[in-house]
Amino acid sequence: MQVVGCLLISNPPETGASEEGYQQVNMDESSVPDVNGSDDAPPAYDDSLARHQVDWNCMCTRVRAGPIQRPATNSSFFGEDLPPHRTVRTWLFANLWFSFLVNGQAVAYVATLYKAFGQSMGVGSDHFLADVGTIASPFNAFARIFWGFIADRYSYRTAMFSMTCICTVLLSTFYFTPHLGKEVYALWVALLFFCLGGNFSLFPFATASTFGDKYVGPNYGLVFSSQVVSGVLGASLTSNLICKIGYGGLIPLCAGFQFLGVVLALLYPQTNTKAATQSVQQER
Repeated sequence: MQVVGCLLISNPPETGASEEGYQQVNMDESSVPDVNGSDDAPPAYDDSLARHQVDWNCMCTRVRAGPIQRPATNSSFFGEDLPPHRTVRTWLFANLWFSFLVNGQAVAYVATLYKAFGQSMGVGSDHFLADVGTIASPFNAFARIFWGFIADRYSYRTAMFSMTCICTVLLSTFYFTPHLGKEVYALWVALLFFCLGGNFSLFPFATASTFGDKYVGPNYGLVFSSQVVSGVLGASLTSNLICKIGYGGLIPLCAGFQFLGVVLALLYPQTNTKAATQSVQQER
C-alpha cells in the first residue's frame, strides 16, 4: 500500500500560462450577436442592468492566468492566523493538548488491550478476537468522516462532547460485556473504535478553526505532541497496574480519563460560530 501511495504522487497541474503570465482569448466576430442592429434586440436596456453590458467591439481580451484570488477572510477564533509561538501561549491550545492527552489513554487501551481483555475473560478463540478487530476497522475509518461532518455542521465542542460522552459510557460498561455474550463484546469494541477514530478528525479541525489555516501544519504538530506523553503514560499505567488492580480497575480508570475529556470539551468555546468570532474580535 505504501508503494501504491508513492506511485500516486504527482505534481500539481499546470495553469497553462504563457511566459508573460497572460493568455490570449480571441472571440470570433461572427459568433457575437449584433445587439445594436438586430431587429430582435430590445429597444432599450434597463438601467439596472447597465453595469452588466458588454462592449462587443472588443474582439480580444487579455485574461490574467493563475490561481483565483479569494477574498481576504479569516474564520479562525482569533480572527487571524496564529503562528506556533503565539499558539502555545493560549489557553485554547492547552485545552486541546490535554484533551488529546486524556483521549489518547482510551485510544491506547482499546487499540492494544481489547484482545488481551477478551482472552482473559474467555470471550472466544484467538481467531474470533482477530475477526472482532477486523470488523471494528471500518468503524474506525467511518468515524473520522462522521465526527468530522458533525464538527463541520455544528462545532468542535458539540462533536467532541458527544463523542467523549458516548465513549465514557461504553468504557464504563465494557468490563461487563463478556458476561452478556461475545456478540455484545464485539459490538462494544466496534462502537469504541467508532468513537476513538473521531479524535483524528476533530483535533485537526479544532486546530484550523481556532488558530487559522496558515500555520495549521505546525500547530497541529504541537497539539499532536501530547501523544508522546500519552503513550508513555498509558504504557506505564498498564504495566504497573494490570497486576495490582486487574482489568476491573484498569477499565474504570480509562473511563475516568475519558470523563476528563468530557469536561475539557465543555470548557471549549464554539470556535466555528460567528458569535464566538465576533465576541473575541470585540474584546481585542
